[in-house]
Amino acid sequence: MKIALCYSGQIGAFHKALRSQRASFLTNDMDIYVYTSDVVSQKNNTIVNLPTSSDVHEYLIAGKGWRKNTNTYGIVYKIPSDYIVKSLKPIERQIVHMKVQKEDLYETLNDWDMSKWKWLRKRQLWKMYQCNEMVNNSGNDYDIVVRSRFEFGPNVKIDIQKIVSSTDNLDNKIFMFGGWNCVPPMVFMDEFICDGFAFGKPEVMNKFTSLYLNEDPYPYDPKYKECWEKFGDNVEYQLKTHLDKHNIEIVHIGNKRNMYHLWR
Repeated sequence: MKIALCYSGQIGAFHKALRSQRASFLTNDMDIYVYTSDVVSQKNNTIVNLPTSSDVHEYLIAGKGWRKNTNTYGIVYKIPSDYIVKSLKPIERQIVHMKVQKEDLYETLNDWDMSKWKWLRKRQLWKMYQCNEMVNNSGNDYDIVVRSRFEFGPNVKIDIQKIVSSTDNLDNKIFMFGGWNCVPPMVFMDEFICDGFAFGKPEVMNKFTSLYLNEDPYPYDPKYKECWEKFGDNVEYQLKTHLDKHNIEIVHIGNKRNMYHLWR
């Protein structure tokens, strides 16, 4: 079984997450594709966690734009290119293609002056879509494509080949963590899904990542209108709605929130 692994987003604490990924799903025969950037933002944390190559700026300040109902803020800064290279050194041999997007640090400071949907498209869905496009443009044929955030840390074994081999009709299935209730005040969907890790056939992952191509978000479920009006869109809800639209069934590979964590 030939598997492509797509790492997308900010590289963050990948050096911390790698050990748990190797123990869980990352094998030495996967082809790896990387799409990241030289800017790191911390939405609700003001402690600098990584080496910097710029000044550190306040980011997504509370009380502005779609952050109007929050009382916290984060920081944003550039990281040096040699740090990115060093972080990826342990998987260097497996990397087929890599892109480090050069972002304008000062342009990110205006991110509060947009809808949350536009922010999600620009800062998260774009990188995920572009990384998947690397796979499509590689000329290689894969049985399965995996999407993972760099800092995703699974606490359980994910035997991708075993899961896939024991599942019928993969043409309309995607494998993700999820199935538990949202926690107040962020109650915005019936059952939560984790967008940080997913896998399926290439055609399924093409549909999954194509959410980026939607210029407008899917309307919110009226049941959760209060949460949407207060905090804006959530990528998990948008992805779930997008998958439903394309008749793709979510198969839970883990249905408890403590089965993974995000390294910071």
